[in-house]
Amino acid sequence: MFGSPRAILWLGGSGELRTLFGALPEDIAQETLETLKGEKPVIRRLGDRLLALVPVMRAGTAAGHAVWLFDRVPPVTELPALLEELRGLSAAFAPAAVEGDAAPGKQLALPIALSRLGEGTKLKADGVAATVADACVEAGICSVALVVPCTASDGLAGVGRVSASDRGFDAHADEIRQIVASYRPEADRRPDPRRIAAADLDEAVFDAALIGEMLGAGALLLDLPPRGQAGTALILLDPAPGADVAGLADLVSVASRRPSGRGRSRRAKVLRGGMAAIGVALAVWLALPAPLRITATALSGASHAQSVALPFEAFIREMRVEVGHHVEKGDPIAVFTAPDLEEKAAQADLQLSIEQVNAQAALSQNDYGAYVMSEQKQQALRRQIDQLGRRIEQLRVTAPVSGQVIATLGSGVSGRHVPTGTEIVAIQPDDDFNVALTVSRVDAPLVAQGQSGEVYFRGLAGRTWPLTVTTPVAVTRDMETETEHLTAWAHIDAPGEGRLFVGLSGFAKVEVGRTVRAYAYSRYVLEFLKVKAWTWFGFHL
Repeated sequence: MFGSPRAILWLGGSGELRTLFGALPEDIAQETLETLKGEKPVIRRLGDRLLALVPVMRAGTAAGHAVWLFDRVPPVTELPALLEELRGLSAAFAPAAVEGDAAPGKQLALPIALSRLGEGTKLKADGVAATVADACVEAGICSVALVVPCTASDGLAGVGRVSASDRGFDAHADEIRQIVASYRPEADRRPDPRRIAAADLDEAVFDAALIGEMLGAGALLLDLPPRGQAGTALILLDPAPGADVAGLADLVSVASRRPSGRGRSRRAKVLRGGMAAIGVALAVWLALPAPLRITATALSGASHAQSVALPFEAFIREMRVEVGHHVEKGDPIAVFTAPDLEEKAAQADLQLSIEQVNAQAALSQNDYGAYVMSEQKQQALRRQIDQLGRRIEQLRVTAPVSGQVIATLGSGVSGRHVPTGTEIVAIQPDDDFNVALTVSRVDAPLVAQGQSGEVYFRGLAGRTWPLTVTTPVAVTRDMETETEHLTAWAHIDAPGEGRLFVGLSGFAKVEVGRTVRAYAYSRYVLEFLKVKAWTWFGFHL
């Protein structure tokens, strides 16, 4: 049969409907079944399901109909074989009331087995065989039932595992399998069951009779599949008079059978084809060229900055700006004091006053030489006073350009000594930024000037800025941590728009070329393996 049925029912001649296996779907009414009854088998397609009604004849008239429902529709070429198989299976479904010579229990064995198989989850082959064996005993057609699956192979190789209604008979499984292998008939079709008495001394059945006596049975009923054909062997111990096992062996074969090999094959082919297509697509995708990108840590900096410093040492009196302030050119940014300069200026003023008095005295005494010398000293003092004045004016620091303050000496630093050349403030005159890229030693050889990428800064979610590498990679030393890094500078090719400022940290991706996508994704692993292959084995990959 091409698959297990979804439901099996008995539709009697008087209209009674009994469920033998499964359940009739709600969308199929009994009236539909009544309209399909006839003297010949009927097969109808209901959507994606197949419905078959097979008349069961008794004394030339239909005692009722066996109703079979399947979840799928087989190909048209399989329908004749299916219909022939359903006719053979349906012959055992008629109730005993219709069949006057039915043996006690016969009318119950098949329905009991069907109802048991319809309960719970689907059983494996051994479970189906055990269920049918138990149903035979429960129906009263024997004391013990033995079910043995058989294949088309000859001898014991074609006899499977024995399933008994009584587990005590498992110890005699080898003898039972030997009986099945020896007594399988040579025939094209399955013959009628063979009854053998334990006291039968006929040489042809002596072995089977001896086994029956050993098992404590008065008689055996052998229902065996022909040699060269797969099927199910059924052995009843102490069979009831007139016991008929028609349909039971077929039921085991049908219920144990997996879904159609053709259906499984089709699904397997589709699955294999789908997996193969996915594999090919993945291989093609990995083989296509893709950008090779490296990742680096990033730190923003100003592209242009004006630094302000004093050419001499001084002390801070007041800082008038902080980082982030915007200043215009000429705005005061800091005020310093230089006591030494102020003292030198005061002494120079005093010296100038003295020399002026000396010059007047020499002129009144007609000492022309002393007068000329005094005038020369006055000129030198005036030059010194001018120079000191210019320096004192520098103590009031103003912004050399308009822009944003990006660095200062800090706040609360009044009175702090500032050595010569110390940066007081740094002013960024435009909205143009660079970024320092710290790259790993594996990626450093790939970075070159002119490469492009993008940078993402922490705290500025949802936005990236384009960049272009402007310098090659060089070693830089962090004076605070005394560690060395490989750093390249890049220019941010878009304005900061008021969101960027110096000191932002983040990550940058730089496109350093194109390569096969598989290599781009596994480059670090391959580089690690190359290093290990060289250090461990001396291989140059």
